[in-house]
Amino acid sequence: MSLKARIFLLTIAVTASIVTVLFLVQIGNVVDAWLAGSQEIAEIAGQQITNLLIVRLHERETANTIPAGTDRKQALTAMVQSDRNLVSLLETTMAQARSIIEISIADRRNIVIASSNPLRAGTQMPVRPELNQLRTAGTFQRILPLIKGATDYQILVPLGLQSEPTPVFAIHVLVSSVLLRDELYPAVRRVAIWGIWALLASILLAWLSARLAVRNLSRISGAIDRISSGEDPLAGPKSESADREFAAIESKLNLLGHRVRGVAELRANVQTVMEALEEAILLFDSRNSVMLAGGAVERLLGWRPPSIIGWSLDQVLPRATPIGAIAFQAFESHEMIKDAVVDHSRDGIADVLIVSIDFTPDPREPGGSTALMRIRNSAAHHQLESHLGLSARMDAISRITSGVAHEIKNPLNSIAVRLDNLQSWAVNSSPEAEEEIQFIVQEVNRLDRVVRTFLDFTRPVELARDQVDLIGLLRGIGGLLEPDATRRAVQIRFSVPTKSVYVRGDEDLLTEAMMNIANNAIEAMPLGGVLSITVTEAGEGCSVTIADTGTGIPDSQREKIFELYFTTKKDGSGLGLPMAFRAIELHGGAMEVESQLGKGTSFHLNLPIIVE
Repeated sequence: MSLKARIFLLTIAVTASIVTVLFLVQIGNVVDAWLAGSQEIAEIAGQQITNLLIVRLHERETANTIPAGTDRKQALTAMVQSDRNLVSLLETTMAQARSIIEISIADRRNIVIASSNPLRAGTQMPVRPELNQLRTAGTFQRILPLIKGATDYQILVPLGLQSEPTPVFAIHVLVSSVLLRDELYPAVRRVAIWGIWALLASILLAWLSARLAVRNLSRISGAIDRISSGEDPLAGPKSESADREFAAIESKLNLLGHRVRGVAELRANVQTVMEALEEAILLFDSRNSVMLAGGAVERLLGWRPPSIIGWSLDQVLPRATPIGAIAFQAFESHEMIKDAVVDHSRDGIADVLIVSIDFTPDPREPGGSTALMRIRNSAAHHQLESHLGLSARMDAISRITSGVAHEIKNPLNSIAVRLDNLQSWAVNSSPEAEEEIQFIVQEVNRLDRVVRTFLDFTRPVELARDQVDLIGLLRGIGGLLEPDATRRAVQIRFSVPTKSVYVRGDEDLLTEAMMNIANNAIEAMPLGGVLSITVTEAGEGCSVTIADTGTGIPDSQREKIFELYFTTKKDGSGLGLPMAFRAIELHGGAMEVESQLGKGTSFHLNLPIIVE
């Protein structure tokens, strides 16, 4: 939910709550005022009846003397019962108030002796709740009985004599809840209409307030969104009307955004570097939970790095496994492990891993320590050492041959000049020596070609940086090799993507390198076979595999094939594979060899590609 929507809903909720509370308070006030008015009318009616009754009794008592020995209370009760004009007065008084439905006079035994309701005379007066109880109740306790209309309420006015301690008569004024509700309904309706309009006005006010509030907050929200997405926080639209406080907050957010963006870029760069590592990297916190994972974790251990963040050591490396046992031993003793060789099996494939564990203090938790575990494949380690050794040897040979070639080239030039002079002299004076001199000239020329090859191999190469279609280049090489392959009964098979794969580099140098490898593959199949050329993409790189079904390379010779001048062919120069190896390395790639005697050899050329 957006910030604007949250502010809008919050403002509506607050204003609606206030309006609702005010509406309920107003309803309560209206009901209270109406009940107070009804109670006052009923009390006035009761007082009028009391005054009338006193006057009527006085008149009757004056006109008719009560005999001696007669109970005065009974005499007065009889007077009230026999006074028909009093009933008319009760009916007249009841008619003055709409909510009053009955006025009755009861004696001390609560027997009705006069009533505006003819059916009530001579009956026991029913007990009903006092109207004052309804008025003093809470808002809902007052409203609900009025809505139901099931109960009538009374006003009780007692009437006694001066010589009597207890009342002689009681005037009951009966008020109908139904009539009260009908009288109250118009007032409540007016209040409800007012409440609805007030609620609509509050919604409009909330909308206007939200717009005013988010006018500057929207810029802050946009800056936060750009920070969270890794964009430049200053990329949003500029505003000159922002308040000073909001401008200060936005400025601080922009500064924070630059820092967060820098951290995100650094994290992305670290993740990219880790993905390119041949080692599996696992960083554990002081509670032995994974904080960071990358590198070859999925390739060596089978876990996807993002999914194991927060896992415990036992979840990633169970104690029952050899690598888990050595890890638990190191974590419990906090002793560093350096290049420990561990047998490891995953999916039925046995492997040998090299494990190193380093401990450093955890600055976030005093007394705790973090553990960095590095795991690499021993085969890859040996292969890397072999490649480094090969590169070192080739570099040494390159420096030596470069110096030797320069030292030999000058004397060869002098010898060639002297032989030309000697040959011109011997043509006439010693014809038999001319053949020997010609042989020496040929050998000198051959030696000169060798020296030139030395110089070509050691001379720095200026690579072209063109966009090269790798698929087209390989198909062109296949076309050039087709006649020789057909003559040797070799089939050339391609397995390449349907779309083009582009690399950045020197097309001539790449063609020469792959041509040398493919030509060697054809020559390795004297009895015929299949030359397979396969291209597979993997992320930002591709692998070109040139495989044959020939005799294979013995293990004793496999590490020497890239050495300068090493060859197993009678007329070979020993320069083709070293120059191919050098060309692939110059393009930022790597070359690997797999071979089995009697089954064939595969050269894997790994090159970076141009990602569209």
